[in-house]
Amino acid sequence: MENELFIQITQGSEAAFETVFRTHFKSMCFYAGLLGLRPEEAAEVTQLTFMRFWERRLELRAEGRLDAYLYTALRNNCLDQLRRQKKRGVMEAVPEDALSANPDWLAYKELEQRFREVLDSLPHQMKQVFTLSRLEGMKYKEISAALNISVKTVETQMTRALKRLRTDLKDYMPFLLFLFLQE
Repeated sequence: MENELFIQITQGSEAAFETVFRTHFKSMCFYAGLLGLRPEEAAEVTQLTFMRFWERRLELRAEGRLDAYLYTALRNNCLDQLRRQKKRGVMEAVPEDALSANPDWLAYKELEQRFREVLDSLPHQMKQVFTLSRLEGMKYKEISAALNISVKTVETQMTRALKRLRTDLKDYMPFLLFLFLQE
């Protein structure tokens, strides 16, 4: 289905683009938040990523996973944004009054910190497999070749990592559901 939508977008289908936008926007905003952007910045950079995706649709080859393409583009745009902020000296602490006025920001930061703690607590190979798959967008076969392990080992490590994340982040599931199910 995703590959079909990718092909339709490269052919100029606005309906397919809207479907992809509605499907991925909130989770991409969340991902941008995990990378260190404030919620409003995360939404801006995510919109920019979709805008550039649409503008470059005719140049794209609909090969590979659409979500991997989008998340890789988003990651690159977030890193560019963070570099610009650092260069301008904008990377300062958020004022306490802004935090109290925006409970979503606090929830983001708390979840981000907990996610990083859980990720850092994973065994080395499991963390590598998870990072390459979910944060870098690599396929299991590519991870297998990069780490010189079998595809079956990659599958097992991903299954275990996801189970561990679900277990260790269970207290945050209501927030995650709220975040992803909002209209």
